[in-house]
Amino acid sequence: MLRRPGSNGSGASDGRLGEGSQLTGGELRFEGTLRIEGVVENVKLSGQALVVGEKGRVTGRVEVASLAVYGQFDGHVSVRESVLIATGGKFTGELEMLRPSLSVQEGGIFQGNVKIVEPAAT
Repeated sequence: MLRRPGSNGSGASDGRLGEGSQLTGGELRFEGTLRIEGVVENVKLSGQALVVGEKGRVTGRVEVASLAVYGQFDGHVSVRESVLIATGGKFTGELEMLRPSLSVQEGGIFQGNVKIVEPAAT
């Protein structure tokens, strides 16, 4: 279930897919920050900031400004700003970045490839 800020008392994210929830297939666009504690499989996610929580598991394609992985991510990510793989987090896949801002904390795992891409000419 996605919740609006303040509905869970934390105010930490604009949307949330809670533990025990599962989303399979399709596309989800969001504004603000989306925190995932459940399972998301084969979904294209696009928005501002994505947080894969400690109990979260995401597979698919993601286009965001920033990504933080505390759980598990497997797929392809296009990021405009920054990526954090936190202690206990695991990223497997392809990472495309507009800026080289990748942080892997001690105990975090990154298995994949990084490509720094040139911004599109305007």
